[in-house]
Amino acid sequence: MTHEEADAEGNPLPIYAVRLTAAVVEQTTAAFFWINDKSGIDAADAWQSGLDAVWASLATLPYRCQVAEENRIFQRKHPGPPLRVFLYRHGRNAWQILLTIHEAEGSDQPYVKLHQLRSSAQKPLTKWPEDSPTI
Repeated sequence: MTHEEADAEGNPLPIYAVRLTAAVVEQTTAAFFWINDKSGIDAADAWQSGLDAVWASLATLPYRCQVAEENRIFQRKHPGPPLRVFLYRHGRNAWQILLTIHEAEGSDQPYVKLHQLRSSAQKPLTKWPEDSPTI
């Protein structure tokens, strides 16, 4: 992936790998079929294309995401980088992407880990779900 964005001093912004958990893959599939059932395949395809573009954008600008309301419960199980949220709006619906940002350590590439995809109509989590593996 290439990018042409730079910070205020002209230095290129780091590129973050975007890693999905199995939970996000399952939740994305369920949401796609829900949209397909309610609005048809064209709407579901458009939603998925928009979501793919959001995921790609997180590779260069993940820190634009605010700390999520669920961060406190997340930190109980996962002390470290705060849980953040990106709100993806598509049509009349909005979806929350819950994620963490991990900076490079040693020779590792920095990455953004996507933990959950939830309808914004859902109540905030009061207990963090079981972890799912990163795919």
